[in-house]
Amino acid sequence: MPFSNAELLAGQVQSGLDAGEFSAYFQPKFDADSEDVVGLEALLRWTRPDDGLQEASLFMPAVERVPDLAEKVDAWVLHETTRQAQMWLDQGVSFGFLNVNISAWHNTDVLVSMVEKALHDSGFPAKSLALECPWRMMAVDVEGISKTMRALRALGCVMVLDGNPLDQGCLDVVRSTPVQMSKICIEHMQHISETDGIGALLRLVKGWQKQKVQIVSVGVESEDDLDLSHKAGCRLSQGSRFKSPLPSAEITFLLKAIDQTKKALSII
Repeated sequence: MPFSNAELLAGQVQSGLDAGEFSAYFQPKFDADSEDVVGLEALLRWTRPDDGLQEASLFMPAVERVPDLAEKVDAWVLHETTRQAQMWLDQGVSFGFLNVNISAWHNTDVLVSMVEKALHDSGFPAKSLALECPWRMMAVDVEGISKTMRALRALGCVMVLDGNPLDQGCLDVVRSTPVQMSKICIEHMQHISETDGIGALLRLVKGWQKQKVQIVSVGVESEDDLDLSHKAGCRLSQGSRFKSPLPSAEITFLLKAIDQTKKALSII
């Protein structure tokens, strides 16, 4: 799906938004000990008439190169996901945090206004909204993104770092930010474990935890992945070992089934 023309891309994305071609899928985040759902990550999907369902990785890099367009997509995602999440709360369905990936981190006023509007319109509580910032953005503009994060923390939102390399240099940067949670790819953890040993991996994770940053292992696909996550001291995990991303209707069914099972078990 090549996008070589920014104007063409903008037109297609706007048309897609207007035509209802965009949707949010949700992937549960689990407590690896209890396997309770402790969060849901919203993942953008675009169903294009000619190309079918496409993951965000196929079009968001091009979208992010057009700031105004990225802000439109962010606004849509925030509006739709907080609306859906509040519907779950209204139905008495629990799911922990709603994690949303954001692109417009470099424009504090615009992003804060977007988040405020989404929270106001949906009624969703700010304390349950976790906003994810890619490390690649943080690495090139620590001061600017820290300012945005502090403004969003003032609203009550949770700050999440995505794609943390886990090394000391990254931790030194994060100390000056309000980051509370960081996602680590299990493949990166495997590389550290194989290169430097499981003890080194555990020390790195503990270093972040001492700074009150909770580490979440993502991309957990197998029992071996889950075992490594446990050994590294990560309590929260996400990946197809637990559940693949699902559309809202299927996630609703899953969450309600989990709640019903818990209630039934509490009676036994």
